[in-house]
Amino acid sequence: MQHAPAVVDATYTKVSRRILPLLFVGWVIAYMDHLNVGFAQLQMKQNIGLSDAAYGLGASLALLGNLMFQVPSNLLMHRIGARFTFGRILVAWFVASIATILVETPAQFLVVRFMAGVIVSGFWAAVLFYITSWYPSGRRASVLSLFVLAPVVAGMLVGPISGVIIGSMHDALGLQGWQWMFLLEGAPALVMGIVVLRRLPNVPREARWLEPHELEIVEHNLEADRRQLAGGGVSRFSEVLRDWRAYFLGFVNAVASFGIYCMTFFTPILIRDLGVTDVERIGFYSAVPYVVAGVLMVLYGRHSDRTLERRWHYFFATTTAAVGFVFIAYAHSLTLGMLGITLAMTGLTAGVPVFWPIPAAFMTGTAAAGGLALVNVMGDFGGMASPTIVGWIRTATGSMEAVVVPTAIALVATGVLLLLAFPARTLHERQPD
Repeated sequence: MQHAPAVVDATYTKVSRRILPLLFVGWVIAYMDHLNVGFAQLQMKQNIGLSDAAYGLGASLALLGNLMFQVPSNLLMHRIGARFTFGRILVAWFVASIATILVETPAQFLVVRFMAGVIVSGFWAAVLFYITSWYPSGRRASVLSLFVLAPVVAGMLVGPISGVIIGSMHDALGLQGWQWMFLLEGAPALVMGIVVLRRLPNVPREARWLEPHELEIVEHNLEADRRQLAGGGVSRFSEVLRDWRAYFLGFVNAVASFGIYCMTFFTPILIRDLGVTDVERIGFYSAVPYVVAGVLMVLYGRHSDRTLERRWHYFFATTTAAVGFVFIAYAHSLTLGMLGITLAMTGLTAGVPVFWPIPAAFMTGTAAAGGLALVNVMGDFGGMASPTIVGWIRTATGSMEAVVVPTAIALVATGVLLLLAFPARTLHERQPD
């Protein structure tokens, strides 16, 4: 059934206006709570005797706890719905923040970080699956780019806010500045969790704000995607476990995640190494790459949707990130170093929304619920290894060159492999009608 393009656009605009702000704000808050430990370490290291290696291990343990439960979380989401899944995760972030305030030793830090990863597992994987329940294939990169913008916004906010809190509230009411940071930045997660539990519809049929013809458009395009997948797609999670494509994409995602988490956890230290010593200035400088990356990533995702092209978009994104890592390795001035950080952040960020439509193009049903989470979990193995490896190398050498150059090479190599492994004809995507 054909619908007028203006009516289709208006329908999806309405859908986006209703569901995306809830999840966008929730993801910003959750990701701020994910990033702020990078700023807390600038002060808490001295308070609890935390080394670079122990900090990196703690960051990795949080990722380990998270990835252990992502697939079960998404498969459970297929049964209990998105509302409870997202609400549970946001409330858990608040609990994790409060627990971190009580940390007094490196051992306690490691335990709390691992348990935090366990109880908050699954937000991004749940977003990936939730989008496939509302948007057809030809609109997913644009929508995902908005969600990828949420961590970018979190990065823009968490630096200045964390720097101000740590710098201005130190020793207030007997708490260290980093403890106030976890308290004040964790509280919004509790509030947003309650809002999501009250307002987020699980599936289109639960959205009472959709008119009958709008619901018909959404369900028609989802069904058309499912029919198009029938020839080369998978619909059951057991099929995903036997499909080489899932494991290959998991490997590609792992390399990208290694780079992303390297930048996520160590950007404040990279900026400090460039000669910026004031915590508040480090916070403001760290926001610059996120601003640039966010704007370019949204435009990049929209272009990918218009052209229905993913493979070359991903290759150019990883190549840009690789160039940025080379700058980080060999540029020792603040200007060139910030250029390298910005290029790396932009390339890595822009690659995310054009990558995830690829597995979604051959997965549906429980295959999408568990399969997207599986690809994400394999990617998180790369992310989990990143802080520990980088922390150990920094402790041993005092520099980042031995990490960023091999990472640059690996990013370009996986971009090339993706082009070879997925010919354009194998990706079945369509524009909504």
